[in-house]
Amino acid sequence: MKSILSKSINRKTALRDLLQQSAALTTAKWWVEDQNGVLIFGEKTAQGADIQLIVVQGENVGAVTGNHPQAVSWVATMLQNWLLQEIEKKQIGNETLQLYREINLIFSFSEKLSSVRGVQGIAQLTLKETRHLIPSISGTVFLLFHKNIKPIAFINEGVLADINHIPILHPAVSEMIKKGKSGIVSAARQGAPMTLVAALQVGERVLGSIVLHNEGFTAADLKLLTTLAAQTTNALENAQQHEIITAQALKEQREKLTLELALKNPFFKKVMALIEARFTDHNFSVATLAEALHLSTSQLQRKISTMTDLSPLQIIRDMRLRKAKELLRSTDKNITEVAYEAGFNDPSYFTRIFSKAVGVTPSEWNEAHL
Repeated sequence: MKSILSKSINRKTALRDLLQQSAALTTAKWWVEDQNGVLIFGEKTAQGADIQLIVVQGENVGAVTGNHPQAVSWVATMLQNWLLQEIEKKQIGNETLQLYREINLIFSFSEKLSSVRGVQGIAQLTLKETRHLIPSISGTVFLLFHKNIKPIAFINEGVLADINHIPILHPAVSEMIKKGKSGIVSAARQGAPMTLVAALQVGERVLGSIVLHNEGFTAADLKLLTTLAAQTTNALENAQQHEIITAQALKEQREKLTLELALKNPFFKKVMALIEARFTDHNFSVATLAEALHLSTSQLQRKISTMTDLSPLQIIRDMRLRKAKELLRSTDKNITEVAYEAGFNDPSYFTRIFSKAVGVTPSEWNEAHL
C-alpha cells in the first residue's frame, strides 16, 4: 500500500499527464512526495508552507506540498480519489478472477462426481475438492441412518484419514446435522477452530452434512460450501438409490433361485400354493399355515428349513411385500390402503418391515420408481 502513490504516478501515463496539465494551468508551485519524503513529481522550491497528506484506506501514502492551499488541496484530493478507484478496480478484478476460478472448480467438481461410484467415494472426492475452494484444517462428511450420525469420509490436513479419528462434534453441530441446518458455529473455547456446516438435503429429507473445521469462516465460505453440498447431495442420492436397488435385486434373485429349487419338492409346492391363496388375508399366519398342513409350527419350520434358507414367516412376509410393491407401482393407493390390501393389519408395522427389507420407506421407494 505504501508504494502505491509512486507506482501509480510512474506507471500510469494518464495520471502523470493529468498532473502535468494541472501544473501548467496554474502559477502555483506544488510537488508530490511519497510517505518517506522522496520527490515523485514536480520540483521542490523554497516556498512550501502548505502540506496535505494523501490518506488511502486509513494509511498515509504521501503528501502534496506547495505555496497555494487551494491548489495543494485539489491535487491531494484528486490523487486520493484516483488511488481509491485504482484499488477498487483491482479488488473487482480479483473478485472476478476468484469467481471465475470458483465456477471452473465447481464445474470440474460436477464432472468428477459423475465418474465416481459409491457413497464413500463421493464423500471422499467432495472433501478433497472442497479444500481447493475453502481453506480448512479438517473436514468430514456425515450421513444420517435412522437419526444416527455416521461419518463416511474424513480428511485431515489435506490427507484422507481414518474416520475413527474425527474431532468430537459440538452438540450444536450434531443438532444442526440432524435437523438439516447450515451455518457457522463459533469456537467453543479460545483458540479452538470454528465449524462450517452445510446440509445434504433432498426436499424435506436430510441425508447428512459436510462439516469443516478451521480458524475462521466467512458468509462467502458458507455460500460456496452450500453450493458444493447441493451437487454432492444429488450424487449421494443417486448412489444410495443404486446401492439399494442393486442389493434388493440380488436378494430377490437369490430368493427366486432358492424357491425354484424348493418347488421341485411336492410338499414345498403345496406350502406355496396355500400361501399364495391366502397371504392377503390379515388373519393368515404361520400357525394357520401349519394347521392347514396338519403340522405343528415347529414341525413346519423344520421341514421348510431342509429345503430353503427362508422361514415360513419370511415367505409369507416377502409375498406380501411383493404385492405391496406391485400396488405402489401400479395404483394410486395410499400407504395405509396398500398395507391392508397386501395382507398387513398394521400400516406402521408394514412401513417398518418394508423399510428394513428394502432400505427405504414405502413412500421413498414409490418416488424412486415413478
